[in-house]
Amino acid sequence: MPLVLCLGAGTSQGSHSGLSPLSMQLQALSGTRGFACVTGAGNETGFGRHYFSRLPANQEFDDVELRIAAPGKDFSMELWADASELYTLGFVSPSGEVIERIPLAVGQETTLSFRLDATRIFISYQLTEAGSGRFLAFLRFRGPAPGIWHIRVYPALYVTGQFHIWLPLQSFLPDDIRFLRPDPDITITDPGNAPLLLTISTYNHVTDSLYIHSSRGFTATGQVKPDLAAPGVDVQGPALQSRGNTASTPVSFTRRTGASVAAAITAGAVACLFSWDFTQGNDTSLTSSSVRSILIRGADRKEAFQYPNRQWGYGTLNLYQAFLLMRE
Repeated sequence: MPLVLCLGAGTSQGSHSGLSPLSMQLQALSGTRGFACVTGAGNETGFGRHYFSRLPANQEFDDVELRIAAPGKDFSMELWADASELYTLGFVSPSGEVIERIPLAVGQETTLSFRLDATRIFISYQLTEAGSGRFLAFLRFRGPAPGIWHIRVYPALYVTGQFHIWLPLQSFLPDDIRFLRPDPDITITDPGNAPLLLTISTYNHVTDSLYIHSSRGFTATGQVKPDLAAPGVDVQGPALQSRGNTASTPVSFTRRTGASVAAAITAGAVACLFSWDFTQGNDTSLTSSSVRSILIRGADRKEAFQYPNRQWGYGTLNLYQAFLLMRE
């Protein structure tokens, strides 16, 4: 029996390289006949939650500016870098209190206390994160004071000077916590960075324009993601019914926007492919990776764009065109 798994949720935690535990598990299932996984790229663009830097070799540190407009909301962040890199961190609070670079200490958490700002920061380093082999610095802010925080990133082992910092998803963090110099790219949520999963960005099918908050690729390792774009702005569909409703209760409809909507529409297209393949006895050999290839080939592409790209992937979903190409 074929199965289409639609994931309407994701996380900004992790290396964004498709090597999280959930990504690896879904990857392992992607070669199974009759199984496909569709996930949304996310809704993270435009909220200032990702920072990327390529530090010059002659620069002592990179000054990462983080704005916190209101006091009190605890949060975390993660700094990731390639296996060839090592970094240490220092801090300057909004009141000007300076804590110099914290040396690398494996297997322990360091607590930093800011007396004037009544803030504590917990920091731990992982020289080799178990899943990806990459460098990770994990930070937790408790009772952060409002203002501009400066996170000083010092290279301890320099090869490329590149690193990323990700804040939690915008739905878990107030809008007033953001980087002052954010990077809109590489904001796809996991497990959408896994190579063989079908990762879908969001566009407006009425205006034929990309949804303003649709997460952008590629992955942190340069893998092409998203794969396709699908309608996901103000899409009408049946609303969740309450428990007291009966079979005779009229179905109500609602409108929704976001990556989960685009993923659901694409999951329906994959189900149509599986229905043609398995229930009608055409081939019965479709897998997650082969379905991904079929839909990529059938996608609509604009002459003005170069494909694949960070916003649209390989184009917009066109199931009919995919079926037509399978005849040839």
